[in-house]
Amino acid sequence: MSPLLIFLAGIFSLMSVFYVVRLFNKKAITICCGTWSPWNELIHILGSLIMLGMVLPPLFTYQYALMTLWCLSVALWYAVYLNFPSGPVRFWKFLHANMYLSMGLMCAVMAGLAPSGVFLVIYGVVVNAVVLLYFAKAISYCITHKPPLWFALGSNIFHVIMAGTMILMFLFPETFMIGHAHHH
Repeated sequence: MSPLLIFLAGIFSLMSVFYVVRLFNKKAITICCGTWSPWNELIHILGSLIMLGMVLPPLFTYQYALMTLWCLSVALWYAVYLNFPSGPVRFWKFLHANMYLSMGLMCAVMAGLAPSGVFLVIYGVVVNAVVLLYFAKAISYCITHKPPLWFALGSNIFHVIMAGTMILMFLFPETFMIGHAHHH
């Protein structure tokens, strides 16, 4: 396994630990972010584990199929709840729905359930570029806010890393995903 994939595995492991800490810090997250949802934290824990599963060798036969099912389910959940509430939170949910859809499609390719193609690559790169830019902008807000919003800052940094990694995965799948090479 390449040093790059080992590094990314470490980042996504750290990301899952970060969201476990957030899961058990309701008061701090509510103060920092204005709201706390155990479902939201669990989605992010499992999302980081999905990313970890994309850069590590598969542990069992149907791993990528299960990862596909999870990502597409989360994308659908976010899409269904786009109506509540409106404004910036709605856009945030829209970004997450599309980010999970792109992850689900990539996992489907890895599972051999869907073909990779130009449309998929363009969709994945564009969606994750928008996610990256949105959360990069949010980083500066968290840093300049008094006091700094540490839990939000960590979350925004991890979203930027995840979106950047997804862009690279769509552009260079054989380099950034061990399981991808087996399905061409």
